[in-house]
Amino acid sequence: MKVRNIVRKAASLAAGTGMVGATILGAVAADLSNYPGDMLTDNVFDGKIVVGERAATADVIGSIDIAASLQASSTLEVPVPGAAGDIALSGDAFELDTGSDKIELREPIGDVVDTITGSDLVGLKSGRISTSEGTTDYHQYIRLKDGANLQNMTVNFVENDDDVMAPYLVVDTSLPFMEWEIQFPEGLESEIETNGDLDDIEDKTFNILGTDFTVVKAALTNGDDLEMTLMGGSIADTLREGETRVYSIDGVDYEVTLVFVSDPSSGSSSVEAKFSVNGELTQALQEGDTDTLSGGLQIGVRDILVNAREGVASFFLGADKIVLTDTTATAPTGFNGKIEINNENINEGDVQVVGQNTSTTTKFEITSIKYRLKMDADDGTTAFVPPGSGIKELMDKPESLISDTLDLHFAGLTNEEKTDLLINSKSDDEYRMTFTNIQGQEYTFPLLSNKNSVFRFGDDDDNLVFLESVDGQTHNIGREDYFIVSNARGVGDGDKSVTNVLRYEDYDNSDAPASGVLEFEDLSTGSTVNVAINSAGTGNLVIGGHSYSVNVSSVSADAPLINVDLDGDGGYGDEVGITAWGGLVIDLFAAHIYNNGSVQYNTSLTHDAVGHDQNLSTITQGAGSYTADSGKVNMTATVLSKNFDTNTANELFFWTLEGASSSKVDLTFSSAYYSGPLNGGAGGITDVDDFQFKEDEEDDDHTIGMSDWGIFIDLYNPSSSNDPDELSFSVPNN
Repeated sequence: MKVRNIVRKAASLAAGTGMVGATILGAVAADLSNYPGDMLTDNVFDGKIVVGERAATADVIGSIDIAASLQASSTLEVPVPGAAGDIALSGDAFELDTGSDKIELREPIGDVVDTITGSDLVGLKSGRISTSEGTTDYHQYIRLKDGANLQNMTVNFVENDDDVMAPYLVVDTSLPFMEWEIQFPEGLESEIETNGDLDDIEDKTFNILGTDFTVVKAALTNGDDLEMTLMGGSIADTLREGETRVYSIDGVDYEVTLVFVSDPSSGSSSVEAKFSVNGELTQALQEGDTDTLSGGLQIGVRDILVNAREGVASFFLGADKIVLTDTTATAPTGFNGKIEINNENINEGDVQVVGQNTSTTTKFEITSIKYRLKMDADDGTTAFVPPGSGIKELMDKPESLISDTLDLHFAGLTNEEKTDLLINSKSDDEYRMTFTNIQGQEYTFPLLSNKNSVFRFGDDDDNLVFLESVDGQTHNIGREDYFIVSNARGVGDGDKSVTNVLRYEDYDNSDAPASGVLEFEDLSTGSTVNVAINSAGTGNLVIGGHSYSVNVSSVSADAPLINVDLDGDGGYGDEVGITAWGGLVIDLFAAHIYNNGSVQYNTSLTHDAVGHDQNLSTITQGAGSYTADSGKVNMTATVLSKNFDTNTANELFFWTLEGASSSKVDLTFSSAYYSGPLNGGAGGITDVDDFQFKEDEEDDDHTIGMSDWGIFIDLYNPSSSNDPDELSFSVPNN
């Protein structure tokens, strides 16, 4: 068999179902490398941190650091079930599904999970802030869908910019892919000073994506223009002028000295502080300023206090700085604000601050802050995130995610048990089909032959019968013929039918001339199935747990023609299909019209036409205005809509077998011959959201694709010979 199994680099990752593992990784605070592990019980800090009533400011800040660090270390490894390789994600993680609703190929991720909350990620925890004007709770959210404002990210088996077909998380770089929001339901309120400063908000701390940030500056100018500077970091502390302390970050020690604090009374225009870090002197820094040291570490100033005796400065080491601006804070009409992270303008991010004046115009409260982010990528307008990777790896400015540990990770496709449906050539004039039924039995049988230009179902000598006699009296199965039985199911349950393929081997009436025994071969096992025929010429074939009535044309003949109730429904005149592993329903002679661009087919075949010695060369396709095309047979394979979470339409594959010239056979399949429940660009990204069927970069004899159900399709077209094309479907069980 020339058709390959899925064992290559790209396809091995994709040999599962259309369900995928996608995980949002949450942000966590500083690590606990400097603290003893016995402070954690079952990975949870169960102690108390006590600060004296009259403790110095530095001690209070230090205790906060300890608590944050201990909390950050209280994390567990989170396995992602069913993901490729069953990878484990360390720390705060949330798998994007809602119980039984899994992400399918081409299904917008936001349709499965639209909002992530603090109950999903610790990094999105809620809290409370108090100012002199009141107290408010705060809540954080990450959204992946918000009407038409956020793109519909999808996972699809597509070709990336390097022409490699594989499963990817597909992201449109021109549209926001996520939104972070923090809400203050009761309002974060401050009195407006004469210079516009919001002093009541300044110096307040709240958690953003797992990291505590302090508002070091906040001002409302021109009645509507809001600017907020927030700062956080690995180390928060306070030093007196001339004081030195040593801090450790990620195993590296930093000796920090507050070298100088300016005194406005001595003529300085503003209050500034200078630090020495491992001997390197910083710039003069005002409140809210940061400086980046030669090794990349940032130091930022939270607060500077000066009295008659000394200067004191509170600072962040390993600082993160966020500056939010919005010129329409009191009358938001859209995302008109901007964000700056660590002195870098984030052009791909947009901000909306929702606030209002209270007490006429003397006070101002913030009710929410939203931040929408586009994915900045090096090339093109589409990013392709491969299995085992995250969005962050492909971003030019990963800092735009705000948190160092926030990421959207594509774990890959789930690994499901699968089996192959094959249409392969026995020779250049005959096709065979191989499938596995829902009971796990594999069948291989002759499908179509064109030997000596006689185009027929079966091989060159014997027919394949899957159409019943019209009335049960016309006998259409001869000795050595193959036939298909598949028990009838109710409407919509064809995927549960048990299909068996048999061959009529012999008829023996030597013991009783008025009756006899039919002998059939079960092509799966090679075993013989006997059916006793009574004097009326009837009997029952029992196979696969189901019964099918049989009658012979003559009880006394040596090899009588027979007919079989192929679907076991008690009547005749039906066509039976094949139900393969995974519920794939196959129609061997599709009597429907399919609109595939410029080509439309309409097939017709009378029930008795597949009788003994049938020649299909005269079969035509076409009716009315449709083009007639003789000597071709259309076949379909269907996954019923009920099996999809989306449940909107069937998945349909369509291919054509033909009796080609010089007594050969050939096969046609293309992307135009496919439709699915998510057909037509579900994610809104042109082309890459569609079903793709393209040449394999590693072997141009193969064209590959993956359906919404996760069926891997491989069309083998040998360029080095005139052998017939071959088609394989690798079908997952779920």
